[in-house]
Amino acid sequence: LRAHWNEASRTDKSAQAYYRGLKKKLAGFGIGLKSVTGVIICSVVDELNPVFKKLSNGYFGIKPVFVDHRLRIGMPLRIEKPEEAGADRIVNAFAAKTLYGYPAVVLDLGTAATIDVVNEEGEYAGGVIAPGMEIAAAALYEKTSRLPLVKTGKPGGLIGKNTVQCIKSGIYYMTAYGLERIAREIIGGMKSGKAKIILTGGMSALLKPVFGKKADCDPLLTLKGLQKIYRRLS
Repeated sequence: LRAHWNEASRTDKSAQAYYRGLKKKLAGFGIGLKSVTGVIICSVVDELNPVFKKLSNGYFGIKPVFVDHRLRIGMPLRIEKPEEAGADRIVNAFAAKTLYGYPAVVLDLGTAATIDVVNEEGEYAGGVIAPGMEIAAAALYEKTSRLPLVKTGKPGGLIGKNTVQCIKSGIYYMTAYGLERIAREIIGGMKSGKAKIILTGGMSALLKPVFGKKADCDPLLTLKGLQKIYRRLS
């Protein structure tokens, strides 16, 4: 993996604007545009798909691969409506399966907190979707009259000594221990009672201490999964 960065998904930007930004970013990593030979996209912002398609086709001359439920990647989706499976969840499950083995439980900890399960047969078996820490903080602020908007993070201790500390503690420990318990319940329902646990996403390192040695932390799991899928399809 030569380079990676985060950037806001702005629906008001054109393909040309994204191209200029991409060109500048790649140059910063010493990567020339001529070295780009393939494009794979994992998108959950439908409005941007035509923009990225135009970016790839028009500026790189490459037909992009969009990840969705129709791709044949050797991982059946054993859910009621495969078309509803988010591309990021498919990629995370595939990455966990190929990089860590299966059965596996993947927790993607970002704006939302998602759990995805790869069963004993190496199939995508579904999962869980819950509010992330930032959503919880925003909900407390918006739905109550006196509680402030708090920047989420690891609190100094379990028991807060002021309102901000109380909110930070409540959000952190409710999220961390809630997800850890859900993961344990999922694994407990498996035939073997054992599975790999992989944490990824922007909040993964923050919540890793609660899971301890029971989980691996791989913040770049999604990008690694995209690499694996592209190579499999090439």
